[in-house]
Amino acid sequence: MTFTYDPTAWGVTPPPLELARLYLGDTNRRKPLLEDEEIQIFLAAHNSDPVHSAFSACDAILAKVAKETDADGAGVRTNRSQLTTQIEGTKARLGRLLQATAKPKAMLGSKSAIANERADGDWNQPSSRRTNLARW
Repeated sequence: MTFTYDPTAWGVTPPPLELARLYLGDTNRRKPLLEDEEIQIFLAAHNSDPVHSAFSACDAILAKVAKETDADGAGVRTNRSQLTTQIEGTKARLGRLLQATAKPKAMLGSKSAIANERADGDWNQPSSRRTNLARW
């Protein structure tokens, strides 16, 4: 298994794998959260999109650290791992980023949506009659 993260070698555009690592905050070579091969699986599943890949990778990291806990000084009380809390926050931040950068879809019933449906040949003319419910 390998770990790749070297911002000094990026040039103008960072490689998707290293950009996904940056989004995850997984930049510590001594204690990686995921191996390169694991991140590559997410990149392949999301057409090399580092934001989507990092968002999906958060669940893999959470699964790995689910059993970890932080103990107090006496080792008596345990809490959820700080890493778990950090990764959940990272996932929420990436989710907001994905929502902010999502392309809006055509509104149902808009002229462009109707034109696209007509072009596909699957369009049925909607009925213009309205039911008068007041009579019932």
